[in-house]
Amino acid sequence: MTIPELTLAKVWQAQWLVPGPWRTTDGQTLIVRYRGRWSAGFGPDFADARIVLDSQEITGAVEIHRRAADWRAHGHHLDPAYNAVALHVVLDDDGAPCRTRDGRRLPTLALAPLLAGSLEAFPAGSAPLGGLGDIPCARDYLTTGEPALLRVLGRAGDERLALKAAAMEARFAATPPGDVLFAALLDALGYSANRAPMAALAAALPLRDLEQTVLHSPITQREQIAAALLLGTGGFLNTPPGFVLQCDALWDMWCAMGRQAALAPADWETARVRPANHPARRLLALAALLAHGGAAEGLIAICLAPLRTYPDEPRLIVRALRQALRPPSRLLAGAASPIGADRAGEIAVNVVVPFALLYGLRTENEPLVTAAERTWDVYPATRGNSITRAMTDQLGGPGGLRVRTGRLQQGLIAVYNDRCKARMCATCPVMHLMTLPVDQE
Repeated sequence: MTIPELTLAKVWQAQWLVPGPWRTTDGQTLIVRYRGRWSAGFGPDFADARIVLDSQEITGAVEIHRRAADWRAHGHHLDPAYNAVALHVVLDDDGAPCRTRDGRRLPTLALAPLLAGSLEAFPAGSAPLGGLGDIPCARDYLTTGEPALLRVLGRAGDERLALKAAAMEARFAATPPGDVLFAALLDALGYSANRAPMAALAAALPLRDLEQTVLHSPITQREQIAAALLLGTGGFLNTPPGFVLQCDALWDMWCAMGRQAALAPADWETARVRPANHPARRLLALAALLAHGGAAEGLIAICLAPLRTYPDEPRLIVRALRQALRPPSRLLAGAASPIGADRAGEIAVNVVVPFALLYGLRTENEPLVTAAERTWDVYPATRGNSITRAMTDQLGGPGGLRVRTGRLQQGLIAVYNDRCKARMCATCPVMHLMTLPVDQE
């Protein structure tokens, strides 16, 4: 019988194994402190696992296969995303050596001799993937204490906002504010898979250079000029993706500029990226954003315009930000926006609001600071990511906790990063909250 890898992942999730410690195939003693968080198929199977190998504690990912040889068969030995793997878990060890792209030999654990019973008896239906732990932390507490729990998450979100603003402020010392905003936008557009090449692009094409070229061009050509600069510097114009329109015109503009590409197509991760998230589409989004500003507006003015226009109306700010961050592109079929509503929301919460708060403080613009704070309080939640979904399940069980703002989602991420990832339950603010008398919450 062929055992699906998804079943093996559920076995690992449930730790349906004989008690450890165990031994890897090369004889190392293995203790699993935390089996990791299911990644839903994006990259290695379980992220942020904590294991102890021969008394050395390691944090990293876990990848699961039926056989050790599947590591190479699936191409993981060539994929830099799998450099983060700390443990290779297989059903059967066939002796195939496993190395990451950076040359590190992986320890392998064979599950077959460690199973708690026959796989036919494994209750796969009762082992859902995605939860962080075995029992929801605050499920019973939610019936009476949900408002207090949301306050804890809100405070954690505020702390995360302060850290984001502080990180931007540290860059202000050596970098113009516009370039800080530009790099942060590219980082958010790159997702986790393409953050490094987006950073390289930001370094190779300073915003001042980009804006001067675009703003000194005819208004009717600005989007094409911006796209030619971004796609050309990113190395996409030699063999442009099929979804990009007007490729010949973009190529001619790029050649007329006499510039050199700073990156090559091989520098970008596209194999594991959904077509809608292709980095070239994200660069088209930035080109459209730059082109749809006013006659002489740069990136800062474009992004902060909604907050400056409606400083006392946070709901109107939200609506205007959603529109500003999703301009239609003439370089895509149907003049669609290259960016979805959820990604625009993530950019608003993670980039625009922290930048507006910091920029307002630095320029002593109190209305801008107030507008940023009010927007932070009300900006609606997006569909979230694997961490926010896992955290809502962990706190309240499936469907047990609903967070309605981006601020609260940021709080979930903060609690995960600060406590859950390291399994620091004893010092978690949520656990502390549940030990307090009701009148002290």
